[in-house]
Amino acid sequence: MTLFLFEFMDHPWTPHVLRETLLDVLEYCNRDFRPYYREIADEISRIARERELTTVVEFGAGYAPLTRELAAMDGNELTLIPCDLYPEPSPWDQLREEFGSCIRPVYEPVDATIRHDWPQRTAVVLCATLHHIPPGIRRTALEALHDSSDCVLVFEPVRKTPFSMFLVLFALIPALLTPAFRMTRPGRLRRVLFCWLLPIVPLMFVWDGLISCLRQWSNEEWANFTSSLPDRYRRPTVNSTPHSQSVIW
Repeated sequence: MTLFLFEFMDHPWTPHVLRETLLDVLEYCNRDFRPYYREIADEISRIARERELTTVVEFGAGYAPLTRELAAMDGNELTLIPCDLYPEPSPWDQLREEFGSCIRPVYEPVDATIRHDWPQRTAVVLCATLHHIPPGIRRTALEALHDSSDCVLVFEPVRKTPFSMFLVLFALIPALLTPAFRMTRPGRLRRVLFCWLLPIVPLMFVWDGLISCLRQWSNEEWANFTSSLPDRYRRPTVNSTPHSQSVIW
């Protein structure tokens, strides 16, 4: 059974200033403190070469960390499309200024449960995103993603296990370090206020991490989903580490 308690990142009533700070912490945690985004970008790049893909759509992109990692790779020839149910135009515009025409954001809200007409040879990527989709419509979303693309890649940095939940408690550390390691970037006063002086965001970040664990599909739930797919569907491959999971098809 998948629990679906609330996460602060899910709700439009979360003040934008707190949402931005949460995204700052998430980026620092998974980009610098833990090179998760780089590892995932390397995997996406490898799969794109093997399958001759030309476009990567980053669903639930937030600040679009995977788009940035892919765009910065030597010899990148992929078209990169960040999109989100809650778009972040400012960082996407910065990516366009930095990397040029290979970045093609979708500025309107994009719902993962609806089929989209992406270009041929497109991979859709959900990184730390699938668990935000309620269990009741998760299958609908995965089928829509399948029908919209040539490849679906789901990456989750946590799992529904006691060990993963225990490790999430230590996310307080990167949350408290974020203002120091982002001091030269815009928003430093916001980060100092909400991570140090009034440390709301570190607690919000740990809460969201724990709920993310509870929302994950276990390997057994993924196996049940896979076995119930119609014959016309590609079969997902599920890979797990003690603290992360990837599903590719």
